[in-house]
Amino acid sequence: MWSMPKSRTLAPFVFLLMLLTSCAGGRSVEFPEVLHAVPTDAIVVASARSLDVAFEMMRIDSTDVMRTLGWGELAERPAAISYVYNGEAALSPVLCVEAGGSPSDSLGSVREVLRGAAARKLKAAYFPADKLSLGCNVVIITGTQSMFASVLRHLQAGKSILDAANFKDAAALSQRRDFVAFRNASLDKVLPRGYLPAFDRKQMLRFAKSFADWTVIVPGEGQTLLHSWQHEGAAQFANVLKALPAVACSLGYVLPEGATFAFSMPVGPKWRTEYAAYRDACANLDKYEREISRLKGQTGVNPLAWEKEKGVAEVGLVRWDTGRQAVLVRAERAGSYAGVLENDTPGFVKALYGGAFSLVQDTHKAVSPEGWIVFGTKEDVERYLLSVRARPSELWPLGGVKFVFWEPGHLFTSDDKQISIWNSLH
Repeated sequence: MWSMPKSRTLAPFVFLLMLLTSCAGGRSVEFPEVLHAVPTDAIVVASARSLDVAFEMMRIDSTDVMRTLGWGELAERPAAISYVYNGEAALSPVLCVEAGGSPSDSLGSVREVLRGAAARKLKAAYFPADKLSLGCNVVIITGTQSMFASVLRHLQAGKSILDAANFKDAAALSQRRDFVAFRNASLDKVLPRGYLPAFDRKQMLRFAKSFADWTVIVPGEGQTLLHSWQHEGAAQFANVLKALPAVACSLGYVLPEGATFAFSMPVGPKWRTEYAAYRDACANLDKYEREISRLKGQTGVNPLAWEKEKGVAEVGLVRWDTGRQAVLVRAERAGSYAGVLENDTPGFVKALYGGAFSLVQDTHKAVSPEGWIVFGTKEDVERYLLSVRARPSELWPLGGVKFVFWEPGHLFTSDDKQISIWNSLH
C-alpha cells in the first residue's frame, strides 16, 4: 500500500509554523487545472509544474512505489500530491497528474501507468477533461479503494481544494507554480509523535492551530520562502508578529561553542500590548494574568514590573553539547556579572514570553560579560559562561528581523517582507 513517507520530511516545517510571521491576503493568480482534482479536505497539498518536482518537494525518493510506475512523458506534466486523513489514524496520499490537453495526448504513458498501478495494488483511473469538468485530462492514483471513492465523490460534487476555506488566498501568496500548503488546524495529523520532545506536544499543536489558517512553503535555490494566511483578528498569533517591527537580533553573537540550536525573538513595549490582546482574544487572558499574579506572590516581584525595570529587548533559547540548554535575556539594564546566583525570578521568562522559552529547571542565573541574563541549572549556566564565544554565528542575519531560528548550516528567519529558510552552501 502506498502511504505517507516515513521520514520526518514534513516535521521541520511543522515546527516553523509555530514560530513564523507572515502576511495575510494575496494577489489574484491562475491556479493549475490539476488542483481541481485535489479533494476539498486535503491536509497537505503539493502543487508543482511537473510530477518530478512534486516528488522532490514531498521527498518521495526513487524507492517509493509511486516512482516506479514508468511515468514517461507524464513526469513532465503539472501535478499535485495531497494527503487526506482517512479516519483510521492515518494519512492517505492522493496523486493527480495532468495527462495532456486532448484525449489522444499521453495515452501511451497513461496506459503504462495504469497497468503499473494495478500490478502494485493501487487504485488508479484516467478521467477525460469533459467527464468531470476538470479543465484537463487527469490521472488520479490513491492507495486504497475507499480513498479513491472519497475522491470521486468530491469530483462528482464539483468540489476541490480550491473550494476549501481560504486556500486560494493562501496559495496565491506563493506567486509560484511550485508550493506546498499545510492546513494548520490539522497539524496533529502531520506532526510525528516524539518530534521535538523538549516541547509539550499538546501545547505546540494548540499554538499552531491558533497561529494561522494555512502555511505555504515555496522552495528555491539556497533559500526557501514561507508564507502563512490568517483571517484578521487578534486571536491568531501571526497577526501579533505582523504588527511588530523588525529589529536586530543579537543572540547569534553570544552562542556557546558547540551550539546546536538557537531561537531568538526581539521584544519591546509593543510586544506586551499585542501579546495581551492575543491572550484575551484566545479567551485565556485570565490564565496569563493568574500566572503573573502567582509569580508575584511567590517571589515578591511583579514579572511585568521586572520586564520594564530591566528593559528587556530580546529573548532567546540556546542548546549545545548534549542536553545543555539556557534561556538568555538581552536587557538594557541587565546589571553586571556577580557570579552564578540562585534565580530569584523563576518562571518569569516562560510566563512573559510563552512556552517556547521554558526550561525544565531555571534554578540559577548570571549576567554574562556580554550583558545577557542567563537562566538555567547551575551547571548549565556555569558551562555557558565558560564556552560563550563573542563572534557572529554562520548565517546569522545582520538586519532587522522578527525572529531567528538557527541550527548549524540552516537559518529560518523573517523580516517585514517575507519568511526565509537559508541553507549553508558549505
